[in-house]
Amino acid sequence: MKSKTDYLIFGAQYYRAPTPEASNFEEDLKNFAEHGFNTIKVWVQWRWNNPSCDEYNFDDILLLLDIAYRYQIKVILNIICDVAPAWFYQKYPDSLMITSDGRKLYPQTTAYRQIGGAPGPCYHHPEGIECRRAFVEAAAKALSSHPALVCWDLWNEPELTCGIKREPRQEDMVCYCDNCKKAFLEWLMKKYGTVEKLNRAWGRNYTCIEEVELPRSRSTFQDMIDWRLFFADTLAEECRMRAEAVKKYDSKNPVMVHTVPLPYFNMVNACSDDYLLAQSCDMFGNSLGSSPFSATVATSVCPGKRVINAEIHAIGGDTFNRPSIPTFDDMKKHILIPLARGVKGFLFWQYRPESIGLESPAWGLTDLKGKPTQWLEQAKLINNALQRYQDLLLNSSPIPARVAILNSGESQIFTWCISGETELYYQSIKGIFDA
Repeated sequence: MKSKTDYLIFGAQYYRAPTPEASNFEEDLKNFAEHGFNTIKVWVQWRWNNPSCDEYNFDDILLLLDIAYRYQIKVILNIICDVAPAWFYQKYPDSLMITSDGRKLYPQTTAYRQIGGAPGPCYHHPEGIECRRAFVEAAAKALSSHPALVCWDLWNEPELTCGIKREPRQEDMVCYCDNCKKAFLEWLMKKYGTVEKLNRAWGRNYTCIEEVELPRSRSTFQDMIDWRLFFADTLAEECRMRAEAVKKYDSKNPVMVHTVPLPYFNMVNACSDDYLLAQSCDMFGNSLGSSPFSATVATSVCPGKRVINAEIHAIGGDTFNRPSIPTFDDMKKHILIPLARGVKGFLFWQYRPESIGLESPAWGLTDLKGKPTQWLEQAKLINNALQRYQDLLLNSSPIPARVAILNSGESQIFTWCISGETELYYQSIKGIFDA
């Protein structure tokens, strides 16, 4: 049976509430379709769509789905749980993540989470897990039957702190709360079986598992490697939970995540392991465009599964650098390089630039008023050329590799333990890849 995603995806991220405003939806999607683009990605945000404890409101998402369907545009729904609602923090003040040096990560706005609530509660806070599960289930129940929907993107760039404490610094490492300690001790017993075997691995003399101290120094290796691998497993388990929550109400549409590979995210403070995250998914994606390295990582972690560029960062910039202007060659590189590496779908970040936050007014295929730009017309030309050969491209694959490169999270953490940075590991892997 042919899947609804068996087409050459080409389009853009469109909606991260509160922008663009609903008054723009009709005109934007009409123009989007007239340019020949076939897919938009829309954020479904925990804080925005679950404004009070007992209320789920998906009216804005349903409106977008209706308009998209009218213009024959397909929709990927991106679940965003790292913006916890204000009511959640009020009800569960014990849910905050705690850094290695004892600071609490209070809810906040960021340049890319303008509505606040980032980074969300600790991933081992039990009520946090259940409230996220309930939100994802509510979204799937309300939206899964819409004919415009083609895929669920379960997580936007998975990491522990939503970019707030991403750099590989020991003092910023999370999370050291009691819930994490309890879960970590259980994880250790599952891995080692006995305290005696743990002692041999770590070089300790604990008499019971309760005596274990949480690792706070990179100067010893095995305990720190275990501590970070534990959180990579934590994120993978969160991804599995979201996939199960969606599939409880939607057995037809595929699920995916899109990640950010090295050097941008690391296994020290981000703890995002593409290989583990891909196991729960029917499709996979990343947030980069013209890098052959990132495209190859993405297609390597999930053999046989569809891979897309879920956020092509082609038109970057900020409020004072708005936007950086890509050439036609730049635009082609963002598509053709990953295409040559087996990527089968392309979504730009984003269609209409946002009007709030540091990323405004850059990053858009249109200008602030939704009018076409030079690079929008270039994207149209590229898409038109690709769609003429859709069947051929979808059924093609890169020449089989003759050399394998081991990309090891344990090695990355070990290198950081010795050097205090992750660049050495990345440059080693990337150098071999380039060679």
